[in-house]
Amino acid sequence: MPSFLSLKRARTGWKPVSLTSRDGRWNRWSSDCQHARIVSPADADSQPDDDWDVGDVPADRSIRAEYERLGPAVYYRLHGPAYRNPHEASVAEALRRAVGRWRPDLSRVLDLAAGSGEATLALRTLGAGAIYGIDPFTHAAYARRTGSPAERFTFEDVAAGALAGRRYSLVVCSFAMHLCDPSRLPGLATQLALVAPALWVVTPHKRPHLLPGWGWTVEAEMVVERVRVRGHRSTMTFNE
Repeated sequence: MPSFLSLKRARTGWKPVSLTSRDGRWNRWSSDCQHARIVSPADADSQPDDDWDVGDVPADRSIRAEYERLGPAVYYRLHGPAYRNPHEASVAEALRRAVGRWRPDLSRVLDLAAGSGEATLALRTLGAGAIYGIDPFTHAAYARRTGSPAERFTFEDVAAGALAGRRYSLVVCSFAMHLCDPSRLPGLATQLALVAPALWVVTPHKRPHLLPGWGWTVEAEMVVERVRVRGHRSTMTFNE
């Protein structure tokens, strides 16, 4: 299911960046992140949750009520073509800092639950090669903004093997995977681990937590303006 960050309150102003890495060291790594701190993934999980209050703005409450009343399929059929993530600037800044810090392989990227192309557009400016979008609900908005088509697979489709046999250098899933039905999450994660060595989950929450048994280990994490980017490494044998 794609994101519906119109439910979330827009935030403004730059804030300190929290970085997480395996070594647990403190570090000042650039002028961009001179207030950054690095902690272990376990310590990061013990920190207070940064989930945003969706009831802060009256308009947000009406959008959420409409989403819950109609359900995702009907809601996005009505509103998907005009979808825009109001936190796009923060997502782009978080991706910029993650790319600068982690230096991923951007040669062949999958933008899963791509919305209207927020991650795709940001990664293009960062030198990404081929980027492939998937979104069953906002594919029209994605095509209009990026100039590229988006496939229409759902999380359920991917969990059932829709991407079997493909290979990507990186999967990015922005403001969406925390909405996946928990019963589908293990299958979704496992299938993604079979097609890419790296997965970045961009989320306004600490959720989702992908378990090692699903094919992923957490390598690094950062928070930029309340947008969390969690970097995972696949443990599947094709990456050895």
